Amino acid sequence: MVVKSYFKNFLRRHYVGDITENGEYSEDNLLLLAAGVSTVDVDTDEDTEDYEYYDGNGGKETETTSSSLNHQFSGNRKYGDPALDFVRSKLIKTSDRTVSFKVVEPDGTILKGLATITELKPYGGDANTRAEMEFTITFLGQPTEVLAGEAEPESVSVTSDTITIAEDETAQITATVAPAEANQEVTYTSENISIASVDNKGLVTGNLAGATTITVASASKPSVTTVINVTVTD
Repeated sequence: MVVKSYFKNFLRRHYVGDITENGEYSEDNLLLLAAGVSTVDVDTDEDTEDYEYYDGNGGKETETTSSSLNHQFSGNRKYGDPALDFVRSKLIKTSDRTVSFKVVEPDGTILKGLATITELKPYGGDANTRAEMEFTITFLGQPTEVLAGEAEPESVSVTSDTITIAEDETAQITATVAPAEANQEVTYTSENISIASVDNKGLVTGNLAGATTITVASASKPSVTTVINVTVTD
């Protein structure tokens, strides 16, 4: 059920923590960023390209070519708070600021992924006030998004993990994301399109005799994939 309401900002939760030894996102040691935090400003740093066409009477069309999502935290330093201490530990580790970052909106929508800490100011302010602290956490690339009411994708399965077709023939991939409550949208990528190409609906076309692979990935969580071995005969 989709919740319809206005929510106050403090109901949004932000978590930060270490990455795995392999440099991947991890939920094992996420820490709640809340103590001492008074303001979280969010910014989408976007790159755009403008186009003008005759059929638009010369008017401008704007395409967003890339974007990054950053969260600017400010407030007071609460010494001993695990999350703030973790952020503070990155002060002089300029080459080791990649972290796991997760945002849970009040309606249950989740954004999560690798991120980096920048603009870290661990203390400051007037002599008779509480020490101030500021830092920015920016997702690296696009985060994984799990919409409210959806389950997080756990696996992708296909009807067959091998396809054999002749040149100029086609075959259809049917993919299913588990659990059933997860977003069922997937993407298809051919390792070698000169041998076999695949469209966004999963239709494979044999182009040249040889062997290649097609990766089927969850659109909501691209790290969840399965691979199909494709052989094209002449």
